[in-house]
Amino acid sequence: MPIVPATSIPTSIIFELRYNYGYEYLDHTGKVINKIISNPGWIVSNAHTDGTSLFNTDEEIRFSFGPQKLDLVQRVSAKNKELSPIDYIARLCDDLSLIIIKQFNLQQFSRIGFRVHQLFKADTLEQAKEYVKTLKIFTTNIPSETIEEVSHTIIISEKEWKSRIAIAPAEQSVAIDPATLKAAQMETHKLAKGRKEALMQKMKAKKSIEAFPLYAVLVDIDSYVEDPPIGELKIMDFVKNTYKASLEKAKKYLGG
Repeated sequence: MPIVPATSIPTSIIFELRYNYGYEYLDHTGKVINKIISNPGWIVSNAHTDGTSLFNTDEEIRFSFGPQKLDLVQRVSAKNKELSPIDYIARLCDDLSLIIIKQFNLQQFSRIGFRVHQLFKADTLEQAKEYVKTLKIFTTNIPSETIEEVSHTIIISEKEWKSRIAIAPAEQSVAIDPATLKAAQMETHKLAKGRKEALMQKMKAKKSIEAFPLYAVLVDIDSYVEDPPIGELKIMDFVKNTYKASLEKAKKYLGG
């Protein structure tokens, strides 16, 4: 049954920067909000004494910050079926972080991390489970026929950062509307007219479904550095390099 490896589908990214002594948040949040929403697409979701959240309606990116950390999150959706290009994400992480660092006069950081979720499509949930069982990430003496489900989590220390890697079978919760499903199953060759338009509609529907596979193997890789010195906080390079490394690691560990 196990076949799974194919092209990975990155479905979400999370950038996080944790810092110490960020309580100038209470004095400068208004300036930060004004600076960010002066750019097209940004709106304020909420603003409180313990945290603020803004949303980019074009790219569907959420940026949150408070006295202790900031984070930027993007997930694929019915509107945006692919993540934004990593060069754009890296530049945005860098620009927004520098605004916070400057306005809050930050000097000490406890952690910088970039997390990537990737899906490898499976035909069924059972196939995803069986495939994860076959991975030789660690061995056990338990008889295989008694193991119902397996997931793997390891933390590895590398030259430039650490990586927490989790691999598990997954069932997506993204709902696909019935019209899209119907279009994907359409037998266009049987149509008397409108065949070209129907074929284009079918291809578009199939692409939507492929962006949200119902069953998959989830590879969750969180790359991070603890206590990074401010002089070595090269955010743009960190985001691009860890993203590339995450794609390579997923392929390596799944044997694709």
